[in-house]
Amino acid sequence: MSATRTELCALARPSEADGNEDGYQEDQEADGDDRDAAGPAAPPVLKSTSLNLTPQPGETITLPCVVENAPTVVWLNGSATLAVGANRLTYKDDDRLMFNQDHSMTIKNIRASDSNKYECKIGNSLSVVHTVKVYEPPRILRTDPAGSVILEKGEHVTLNCSAVGFPEPRVSWTRKGRELPGHKAEHAGDHLHYSHVDLRHTGTYVCRAVNALGADERAVYVGVRDGPDVTSVNMVNTKLGATAEVVCVVHAHPPAVVEWHFGKHVLQPGADGRVELVRDRQHEMDGLGQRHVVRLTGVTADDLGTYFCVAKNEQGTARKAIKLSGLPTPAKLEHVDYVQGRPVLHWTVESQEPVTKYEMMYRKTDPISDWTSIELPAEESEGNVHKVKYELDNVEASNYEAKLKSRNSFGWSDMSQKYPFKAACMRQMLPINFTTMVTDNFLKIQSSRVNCPWVRLEVELPLKEYPLVSYWALLLFFLQGCRLVSVKVRLEISNEEKDQGQMCGRSGLTPTHLVKKPE
Repeated sequence: MSATRTELCALARPSEADGNEDGYQEDQEADGDDRDAAGPAAPPVLKSTSLNLTPQPGETITLPCVVENAPTVVWLNGSATLAVGANRLTYKDDDRLMFNQDHSMTIKNIRASDSNKYECKIGNSLSVVHTVKVYEPPRILRTDPAGSVILEKGEHVTLNCSAVGFPEPRVSWTRKGRELPGHKAEHAGDHLHYSHVDLRHTGTYVCRAVNALGADERAVYVGVRDGPDVTSVNMVNTKLGATAEVVCVVHAHPPAVVEWHFGKHVLQPGADGRVELVRDRQHEMDGLGQRHVVRLTGVTADDLGTYFCVAKNEQGTARKAIKLSGLPTPAKLEHVDYVQGRPVLHWTVESQEPVTKYEMMYRKTDPISDWTSIELPAEESEGNVHKVKYELDNVEASNYEAKLKSRNSFGWSDMSQKYPFKAACMRQMLPINFTTMVTDNFLKIQSSRVNCPWVRLEVELPLKEYPLVSYWALLLFFLQGCRLVSVKVRLEISNEEKDQGQMCGRSGLTPTHLVKKPE
């Protein structure tokens, strides 16, 4: 018979009768001693520290996770678990990701979408987080509103633009073809707000995002229901036999119906094809308004005159006059240069016929004085653009304004608008009208300056050091501004000018500056 379970237990365990109980207890105590000698398991240790990495697209990076006493780590991308040990849980098909035996993680051929926070985790208490930002050109994600928006007059609008990229892109708003409302070329920031909109706010607004790697942009059209607004130049210059274009741009919503009036008639395309009416559809598609053109081929004297661009919609009517003429256009003051404090005014005029003369007028504005008129000869030209400049060398330091008109074979142009400018103190004495005499072994030279008659310069040259044979050479040197030796200088200023507290050339005008020893 087979032994029962009770019997097997008895065989496996010493009986009390055998007297081996103490031996069994000794074996148990020996096992316990071995366990105490090994001690409890060592806790895990994480030695890596956080990194901030900014790789270029296409590079390979490795994120470290150096640990001790931890056979397994968990890698996360944001909140998504990538892997537990070597077992992938997400992005299983992305062979760019590698989980290495040393617990580090490698990303090959990195791209902008890999930018995130990566976490290596041990249990619930230990982790290291690496931040990865991949260099990325700007990319506009969306605009709000998207595409276009039509508003009622008086409403409010906010344009928003969301963009990403690294480095963080600079976001700004502009308006296509013209300045932003308020005469601003650009608005910095991702949102643009306007209150109480009207037709001035109509147009295509462009959001642009820029960083060192490139740029991206997106357009939003803003329309405002309002009556027409017509813009154009006031005058178009032409000549007989030329081709001329008279242009107006109309902003309106709903779109306006546009007519051209000339004299007492509504202008129609000429039967001989010489007069053409053009509507620029591309201009409208770009959100820049309705552009209407009268194109005249072979201009005659009968074509010269005033054209009216008349625009109508259900909200109202607007009109703008444009003069077609052979006269030069009103002059523009392009810029002002200064030569030793003296202003040099640079003007431009448009004329298809040669300009024969100019008349410039200027006056002091502080306080206001009478106009001074100067006739200027014709100078250089570049095609239909004629340039003229004039240097004012006899004015006091003050604020001024100037205007100019020009003449060609058709006659005098309209006078330009008034342009302000300043005259600064002149830093160099320009002596004229010398008088000389010899007394007491001294050669005296006296001079005054025409634009500062209250300033008189007197120089005494000792003849012992400068014999008479050198007189003419010394005088020539002085006229040319050469520096002299052993010269006594006396500067006299009228009391009247002292009271005014202004003097041409006072800045830097001292005997030391006027006359020095040779170098």
